[in-house]
Order: sequence, then C-alpha cells, then structure tokens
Amino acid sequence: QSVLMRTDLLVIDEVSMVRPDMLDAMDLLSREARGNHLQPFGGLQVLLVGDLAQLPPVIKPGAFEAFEYKYGMRQPYFFHSDVYPEGNFRKIEMERVYRQNDTELLEHLGRIRMNRCTAEDTAYFNACGQASPEYLKTAVTLTPYRNVADIMNSRRLAEIHAPSRRYMATATGSFETSRDCPAPRVLELKPGALVIFNRNNPGVWINGTSGIVRTAGDDSIEVELSGSGRIVSVEREEWKSYRYDFDRLSGRVVETETGTFTQFPLQLGYALTIHKAQGKTLDRVAIDMKHGAFAHGQIYVALSRTRRREDIRLIGRISEEDIITDPTVVEFLWKTE
Repeated sequence: QSVLMRTDLLVIDEVSMVRPDMLDAMDLLSREARGNHLQPFGGLQVLLVGDLAQLPPVIKPGAFEAFEYKYGMRQPYFFHSDVYPEGNFRKIEMERVYRQNDTELLEHLGRIRMNRCTAEDTAYFNACGQASPEYLKTAVTLTPYRNVADIMNSRRLAEIHAPSRRYMATATGSFETSRDCPAPRVLELKPGALVIFNRNNPGVWINGTSGIVRTAGDDSIEVELSGSGRIVSVEREEWKSYRYDFDRLSGRVVETETGTFTQFPLQLGYALTIHKAQGKTLDRVAIDMKHGAFAHGQIYVALSRTRRREDIRLIGRISEEDIITDPTVVEFLWKTE
C-alpha cells in the first residue's frame, strides 16, 4: 500500500500477454491502496508496452468458460478488461523496426502481422528453402510444441559422442520453488553442443546469441560464437529477485533481495518453442511447420526472430492457413482512439 501510494508511474511490459482479469486486479488493488475508488488505478498513471501481434495471454483450458462468462470471449486480451475503457489510454504506435532493416522483408512481415497475408507473402518465405542437415547443426529450430523442442534437444545432444557435464543451478529464497527460472536448473552439455545465451553481456553476446561448446570445465565453459568464430569464456552468473517496500523513516521505496539463482547463462540451442523465442534475436532459425501452427501470432513471431531473410529455413512449408491472427487484435490495432 505504501509503495503504490508513492508511485508516480506504473509500467507494464509485454502487455500482449497480460490477461484482462490481471489488469482489473491491478486496478482494484491500486484504488484500494491509494484510497481513491473513483479513478482508474486510483489515479496512478499507467504505461502499457507490448506488441499485440505477438503471442496472446496464456489461459488454461479449464478457464476458457470463466473468461467467456466474464469478458464475452474465450481468448480475451488486456483491452477487454473492465478498467481499460475507463482508463482513457492514449495509443502510440512505434513505427521504427530495429531488428531488421531489409525493406522487402519488413513489408512481408508487416502484412502477416496485420492479417493481410497473401499468397505472395507465403511464397516469399517458402522460398527461403528447406533446412538441410548441415544447416541444422548451427541453427535453432523453432516449434510451436514444447514436447517437440525437448525431444529434439535431447536427441541431438545424445548424438554427440563425447563425455557430458551436468551443471546444477543454485537457488535461494523465492527461486527455490519457482517454476519460472531464468536458466535451466540442470544444464547438461557436451563439447560440440549447440547452445544459446539467455542473458545479455553487452559487447560480447546478447539474449539469443548462439554458439558451439568447445570445452566444458568446472567453473567456465568455452563457447565459439556463431558468425564471428570468437571463443568466449562463460562463467556462472547470478540472477536476483526483489521485493519493494516503503521505508517510513527515510520516506523512500527500498529494495529487498528475496532470492538468488546462479547458473551458466546458457541452454541447449537445437530447438526452442516459439513462445520461449519471443523477445530473442536469433542468428539462424529453422521453423518447424510439419504440424502447422495453432495460435495467434506464432508464425509472425517465428519469422521475425532473425535480422535477415537469409538466416531463415523451413522444415515443411508455410500455408496461408498457418498464419493465425486474432481479428479482435487487428480491429484494436486499427481502431483510432
């Protein structure tokens, strides 16, 4: 309560994945904490950031009926919340793309993003070609299905005839029971294994950089970065979680550490779910389309992970039926406030 009373701006990132009931809960808690029940969020200024053309909120199958009863649809977004229309939000669209600079690639991605996909667009990406066995040695396969990614990573690691090393993470506090850890709790690697980094190291690697394990020691792992061939020494890193409280003596919000997680910032890089790839910039991808897509935004997210079209290959082919875009999202994006 004390923190919300003294907060000037609440920033909610990746808002495309925020369920409407969560936004309504934030609203009710803010009104109560700030003692202002008449204004949205108790008068607190709120900034929502995200790309609605990417993956939608995760709703468990058993909850679909409840959301349909409350919000009138089985797959609602934050803008279906009760508080959003009250909030008088001003919509601002960022137009500059930083990951890609190829005009033709951006035009095709833009049409897929806004549900204006044509046969020309699918032909453009199908022309990227099929992923060869050689290409797959250094590319990340993106799949809509978690079990496919897990099986592929395990199988490809088993194919390497070299001793394996298992690195156990160290977790304290809130990380001890968390199911959403920043790196694998058990990281099994072999020399020659393809890995991707899951944390930024400015000037050296970014979240999504791939490479090949060259040596796996007790306290460091040498990785040859894809593209540059540079060999870097990777050491364990520590992630921290925090709680924020108001200190009445100082009159300030103070940060209290609630847990730590220590592990090498690596994971096997043969396959990722499209969900886990969101937010990453990947060097080379192979998009697994053998079983098609099943959710809004999946193909757009997969196709937009690399900087260049030349770094995309397919396993199977993309059809127009695979391009799933929720019409309620398109309507919201086109609607002027």
